[in-house]
Amino acid sequence: STQLTDPPTDTRRLLPPAAEMEVEYKHVRNSEYGGDSGESSDREDFYKPALYAILCGLGAFMFGYTLGFTSPALPAMYGQNDKNIFDPKQCQDSSVSSPLGSLFSSIVNIGAVGGAMFTGSLADAVGRRMALAASAGPLVSGWVWLALTTDPAQAIVSRALAGVGVGMSSVIVPLYIAEISPDAYRGALVSMNQLLITVGIFGVYLIGELLPHESTTYAGCDDADTKTIGPNWTILAWIGAMLSGCLLIVAAIIPESPAYHFSNGDRDKAAAVMRKLWGSGYNPERYFQDQQKDGEGQQEKAGFRDILAPESRTPMIIGCMLMVFQQWSGNNAVIFFCSSIFKTAGLEDTDQASLYVMSVQVIATGVSVYLMDRAGRRTLLLTATIGMTVASASLGVLFLLQHMNASPGGWVTIIVLIAYIIFFSIGMGPIPWLVMNEIFPDHTRALAGSIATVINWFSAFAVTYLFADMQQSLMDYGTFWFYAVVCLMAVLFTATMLPETKGLSNLQIQAALARVAPCGGGSRDQSLSIPNGDEGLIQ
Repeated sequence: STQLTDPPTDTRRLLPPAAEMEVEYKHVRNSEYGGDSGESSDREDFYKPALYAILCGLGAFMFGYTLGFTSPALPAMYGQNDKNIFDPKQCQDSSVSSPLGSLFSSIVNIGAVGGAMFTGSLADAVGRRMALAASAGPLVSGWVWLALTTDPAQAIVSRALAGVGVGMSSVIVPLYIAEISPDAYRGALVSMNQLLITVGIFGVYLIGELLPHESTTYAGCDDADTKTIGPNWTILAWIGAMLSGCLLIVAAIIPESPAYHFSNGDRDKAAAVMRKLWGSGYNPERYFQDQQKDGEGQQEKAGFRDILAPESRTPMIIGCMLMVFQQWSGNNAVIFFCSSIFKTAGLEDTDQASLYVMSVQVIATGVSVYLMDRAGRRTLLLTATIGMTVASASLGVLFLLQHMNASPGGWVTIIVLIAYIIFFSIGMGPIPWLVMNEIFPDHTRALAGSIATVINWFSAFAVTYLFADMQQSLMDYGTFWFYAVVCLMAVLFTATMLPETKGLSNLQIQAALARVAPCGGGSRDQSLSIPNGDEGLIQ
């Protein structure tokens, strides 16, 4: 049996099975910091990593800004007089999509797959800072190209190019934040990645709403009239280009992660960065010891053989499945139906409705940042997926009643919709990105995270591409019941496969994963040191 020996009290207790356990210990850092309290008086081990996380989070902001761009911009791209890119007929209502317009919206997912595919290897080769700087290249190029073009094909290619930069930043930002974060605050800091994604989406919606809206006249029609079609989308594109360029400045300011320096055999630089991040009193020896146990002292870069090794299989299953559940749990469908749901409740301004939804998502994601290192990842994800299951099933019932002309009213549907968004935002939104950067061994984290991110973007494309067919074959209510089933599967997967990782070092997480390993996974060295001042041991 697994035992915890605590030398100061000489007590023993059995840990419950990993499928049910939450590994807990009092986070006392006497062996890492000087002094009795184990914590620096000004909490410099939090504030500096938080500052660098926010700076690096500009990449996450651009992730959200790029995804959200089409909502305010696409109507104007159908009908704007001087840059009428996607309008297939002069008299077509600007709210009607064309095939090229739909491709423009979704092609960013394909570009992101390409960007995420090689970024893990790039980050291992040149470092996290340089990889973040490299992501600015396709982002700036794509936005500038889009702002200058009037050709539909060029607009689509430029958005795919920006998608490459989005895919790169989606790997680098949570990876970097996880590697500069102390264990006690890692959950809150990495969750800022998802918070800044939602802020980016909200930001582009808000800018689009504040910009002057233009009008056009649809000529050649029997009922030709003037319609308001949206903001000048080229301004939004230039703003995207300027913000993307700031990533180069960010990369010059932030320090390289200690994990990268250690992987290159440079302990002195790694120790210097750790003291800069976590305080001058930080003792890096425990980190070095844990890293050597985790990677068996190897300095060579990880390859696909390492990803397929027994100790990596369970983390790969968990990381990839959480990414699949994130995309297939129905969040995109809920966002898609927001406009029709708000109209049913009597709110005709769909732009304002989108702002309401995104403001709820930003606030709820901010709450998740606060809760992540208090409630724990597993508890939050279980709570969130159970709530999403109930909300998705309820939305299915409400759409069925609407189909039968027995709807209880649009405001009831809005309440359920907002409940779903809140549950998604505190759990399934941020936690897959966080857990992905906690559960992989340090020497394989960049490459394995890149693979899991590719699966996320493939899933996002598949969900978007298949949504119309699902809606037609299953109807609205059946589509939401399908997503409810997926959410229920996520509940069961979380309950049986995901151990609690709150406050644990990577070596401790590997030992916890060894207890759930369904396919031979586990740490190379399953001895697990606990930072108690005197060293306890989980064996």
